[in-house]
Amino acid sequence: MITEILQHLKVYISEEDRLVAEAFLRVYEPYGCQGTFEGNLSESKGLKKKTEQCRFCKKTRSETTFTQHTHLISRLLGNNGVYSHDECDTCNKLFGTFETELGASLGTHRTFDHIISERKAPGFESGNGKVRIKKLPNGNVILNTKSGSSEDIQVDFLTGKLGINMTTQPYRPESLYRSLLKMALAMLPANDIPSYDLAFKFLLSPEQYPELNKFKKAVIVETAIVLARPFTIIFKKKIGVNSPESSDHIFCLFIGHFMFQVSIPGHILNFNSTHDFTCLPAPYFQLNVSNTHDNVIVHRSTQDLQSTEKIKRDTSMQFQFPTENLVAINLGEDFVKSIEKRMWK
Repeated sequence: MITEILQHLKVYISEEDRLVAEAFLRVYEPYGCQGTFEGNLSESKGLKKKTEQCRFCKKTRSETTFTQHTHLISRLLGNNGVYSHDECDTCNKLFGTFETELGASLGTHRTFDHIISERKAPGFESGNGKVRIKKLPNGNVILNTKSGSSEDIQVDFLTGKLGINMTTQPYRPESLYRSLLKMALAMLPANDIPSYDLAFKFLLSPEQYPELNKFKKAVIVETAIVLARPFTIIFKKKIGVNSPESSDHIFCLFIGHFMFQVSIPGHILNFNSTHDFTCLPAPYFQLNVSNTHDNVIVHRSTQDLQSTEKIKRDTSMQFQFPTENLVAINLGEDFVKSIEKRMWK
């Protein structure tokens, strides 16, 4: 199903996701989108010189500084070209800590999902520091373990099985949520900012607004499609829709083979609502309508992101390889040492 969700933006919804799309689009309509293909650094630098107040902390130019290049979508997700102009240096430093943990939560996916040949793929190190993975520009992958940690990789040449025991680097689920909420609020049109004063306060100091903790969740969709660059869409509730349990605005981030969806909390008209909060799942929108696919949804789940305790997510992998015609090659001690030096320097 190809549909135009915004002017000049056509998307495809796979066959298995159309019931989800029908339910979601009865309540919400697209409100804005942001890709990362065309850069806006020059425009952002010009606007930043004129910015008088930070969008997030509300401090004025006399109270803070606006000297840094601030990314609208996290740079850790592959955005090197799209910048914001109304984020102060102090907020940028705070949000950087969230984005570091967002990157940690993605584990090996930032390495394996990297398909932009002109950029170096980020490497991966397991949570225990014993396994590292690097992706070369030609697409080949180097996997290396520290000396004395052979238990993390098991190879059976008779059955053709390779097992790698890994976890992500430690991250806080709440930091993942705050990173997503920050990008959502950065995209919010200026005329909607006054209605979400509470959401901005919640982003900066969530411990002061425990009544909004129910919003700390995300719908995460894993797909068989890999996007080279991050893309975001904001949806707003349709006028006249009677759905008090649903948020007024929904934010969706498409990155690699994932879609992250969060609701923007604290709208001024709904803050005192007594209704239970419902996160209505959004469909996965395929952006390339000239090469569409069905049966692409691998998994969809709603994850609670309230915890402030650091966790490590299991990212262990299992591979099967053909056992016929295997040839042992002696790479030489010097070559092996050179690889280890590059991987573990």
